[in-house]
Amino acid sequence: MKKWEMQIKLDFKNNTLYELGYLATDINQLIVFCVLFENGNHEELEKIFVGTGNYALTRDTKVLKENRNSAEIKYIKDGSIVIGISVASLLATIIIPLIVHNVEKKINEKENYYVFEIALEDERLSKLLEEFEKGSYGKEIESLQWLLNSLSRSGYNVSIKSKDIYVIHNIINKYEKKIIKMIKK
Repeated sequence: MKKWEMQIKLDFKNNTLYELGYLATDINQLIVFCVLFENGNHEELEKIFVGTGNYALTRDTKVLKENRNSAEIKYIKDGSIVIGISVASLLATIIIPLIVHNVEKKINEKENYYVFEIALEDERLSKLLEEFEKGSYGKEIESLQWLLNSLSRSGYNVSIKSKDIYVIHNIINKYEKKIIKMIKK
């Protein structure tokens, strides 16, 4: 199985294990969502991520344990919070940078400092994400649909049904809000 590489650099002004712990948990949950999505495990997705109930994902949750190898830390740089991650999901390398971009944009509306920096090893994927982030291709769901269609035309295996775009869009919004709330505490 192909692994996708990304690097995440964090700066919350006051960097503590509290922020790092919550962020790592959220990123891991997003990666597991993407792996389940790509594997077509929609029943479990509905139950855990999409349902209306308040299903708490903890480190003891079966689905997280079963997928704990979906994201491996490849390196941690000394002197800063820079983590290299290898993930087993192309969708995760799309969703996580989108959330990072949206969080960064919303945080910087009020305060001028960076919280995240993300780098992908795949240059073609990075360029498509940059175009998306510029907002040249619509907003919200339309731009997400454009991005996924562009990735498909560029040879990436992202076969997502149009009804699933709404699920992905809602997950992006949900985790974006969670991360912003955590940062503002």
